[in-house]
Amino acid sequence: LAPGDTINVIVTGINSYNKDYQVNADGAIALEAMYPIDVYNMTLDQVSKSILDMILLDDASAKVYVRLKSARLVTVQISGNVKSPRTIAVPAYTPLSRVIAFSGGISDSGSLRNITLSQLDETTQTVDFYNFLQSSSFKNDPMIRNGARIFIPNQGSTIAAFGFVNKPG
Repeated sequence: LAPGDTINVIVTGINSYNKDYQVNADGAIALEAMYPIDVYNMTLDQVSKSILDMILLDDASAKVYVRLKSARLVTVQISGNVKSPRTIAVPAYTPLSRVIAFSGGISDSGSLRNITLSQLDETTQTVDFYNFLQSSSFKNDPMIRNGARIFIPNQGSTIAAFGFVNKPG
C-alpha cells in the first residue's frame, strides 16, 4: 500500500464496524479509538494482521478483513511502436498487459519480444510478452509502478509461412 490507496476494513467482534480508510501522505491510516497504523509498503494481509493484533488485546473474538477499495493513480510513459505513444495515468497495481492495451496496443511494426521496462529504483528489465500469451503466468506480466517507462521495439526481420503448414503465420 502507498499514500492515496483506499482500503475497506471490516471488524467483527464486540465492537463491529465496516469503514473505508485512505492511506494518508505519511503512509498511515487512523482507525477509531486507536493510534495511527503505518501501512506503507504493507500487503493487505499484513495490514489485517496488524489491526487484529491491536484489537485482540481487548476482544479475543475479533476478526479483521481488509480489501483494496481503490488504488491511487500512477503515471507511466509508453513509447516506441504502440498505436498511441504517450504518458498515461493508470491505477496502481496495473499489469504491463493492461498498460499496453490502454495505449491502443502494439502497432503493426512493433514486437512483443524485448519490451523494455524501466521502473524507479529497479534495474531495467526486458519482457518477452510471448511468454505471457502462451502461459498466462502472472510473473510474465509485471506490475507497473509510478514513473515506469515502457519501450516497444521494432518488429525486426520476419518471415511468413503459409499454405499446407500446421500454423500459418
